[in-house]
Amino acid sequence: ILILTFSIFFNAKIPNSLNQNSKQIYLNISLHLEGTPYSQVSSYIRYEQHINAINQFIIPIKNKNPDVKFNFELSHQFILQDILHGEIKYGPGNNFSKTKRNEGHSILIHADIGGQSESDEEYNYKLTRIIEDFEALLGEKPKGASGICGINNWIESLNENGIRYVTSLVEFCKKSIF
Repeated sequence: ILILTFSIFFNAKIPNSLNQNSKQIYLNISLHLEGTPYSQVSSYIRYEQHINAINQFIIPIKNKNPDVKFNFELSHQFILQDILHGEIKYGPGNNFSKTKRNEGHSILIHADIGGQSESDEEYNYKLTRIIEDFEALLGEKPKGASGICGINNWIESLNENGIRYVTSLVEFCKKSIF
């Protein structure tokens, strides 16, 4: 599943002063890379299908504007798939995420955690697993996240784990802030 959200955001490379007469629009495109269900993570065919779906979306956009940058928001399942299958597709020491990061795109986590029924312990356990696997994939901790807030103490948890920005806020985020 590929989920697309459009947002005007940090990575849009907006110049310090905008030309008021310009018709240029600064748009950041965020893609949630959901991967497959955990039971199918080991399937190279499913990984290949997912990469093909991503490329069918991004290649026409990049062909029109080679300078466009995406936020690739990786689910835990996609992180695991990229760890397992990335080198097969992209060569030794490489994977989809490293390739896109080297092209200047943002790579962050899409955690899908923080629902109403999760305890702080369960939330922190899931977040720790995702961050550890992200670090195994890219050799660094994520700086940004989406799908990461809830009714628990998610802001403190993000700070403790080095997450510096969240790309969107949903109902649970608003409830916990206000």
